[in-house]
Amino acid sequence: MLEARLGGLRVESGPCRGDVVNSTQQTGGRRLGDPAEIVLDPEFQNLSLEPATDEEKQMVEELALRGCVEPLMVWPTGSRLVLVTGYDVFPFLRHYGVEFWVIEERFTTRDAARMYVIRHQVAKRNIPPLGVSYLRGLRYLAEKQPHGGDRHAPRADAMGLQKTADALGEIFHVSPATIRRDGAFAGAVETILATCGRDVRPLLIGRDARLSRQRIVDIAKLQPEGQRDAMWRLGMNGRLGRGWRNNGEPLSLTLPRGDMRAMAEVMIKRLGMEATSGFLSVLIDVLAEREKQGTPART
Repeated sequence: MLEARLGGLRVESGPCRGDVVNSTQQTGGRRLGDPAEIVLDPEFQNLSLEPATDEEKQMVEELALRGCVEPLMVWPTGSRLVLVTGYDVFPFLRHYGVEFWVIEERFTTRDAARMYVIRHQVAKRNIPPLGVSYLRGLRYLAEKQPHGGDRHAPRADAMGLQKTADALGEIFHVSPATIRRDGAFAGAVETILATCGRDVRPLLIGRDARLSRQRIVDIAKLQPEGQRDAMWRLGMNGRLGRGWRNNGEPLSLTLPRGDMRAMAEVMIKRLGMEATSGFLSVLIDVLAEREKQGTPART
């Protein structure tokens, strides 16, 4: 979809149009990037939230009209460079051969690189509050993972988690209680994504998302079929509607009387094409059996 938009525009191939610098004095360690030497990291990519539709459109148009504006951050590992920031724009740079700058950052540990990605995302102005909460929560959940030692010491574990919440609270300028709530929220989002696929993430924490934090936590408590049903409703109708807590069990339908076409439209909207088609097939069989039995139709 976005490739079609970009395909109709003329791409300026000069590096960082509108951001001309002296390459020897003002680049700040920047150099031209080579897509062939850049490696995508699944974890860092997952921490990079998807832009909203209008933001994607604006990004692609800016890329086509001005070229690369912001350098990509990379982490040198051997002969290749791990991409740290720029996951939203890099596929287009690579596909259309647009020149771009990279800045190399030699992180001492992977944990330091992970924290950089999160802080970079949180600092963006277009990240919605639930997206910020999710990213902070992911960081808290990562810190909660056991790293050896006595795992049968609840008191020690509790003290460690408190220190983690305190430390992250200072980094992100929020209270430890907020960090713990963020962790619960991020866990709920990850539960839903594990069931429904990562494509539904914008529906949960994107800028256009309509669900509250508590509603997302409630959905995560449903059985897998119920989670899939709730996300299908949200994707199709933009809202959950009545009966979403039923864990995917069949719903009662209120059908308009007298208007057969309107009745069919309601069934398709509520049940979906496949289920409605299956119902029609069964209905035909039932009517045929009634006809053989001589059972009068209800009028």
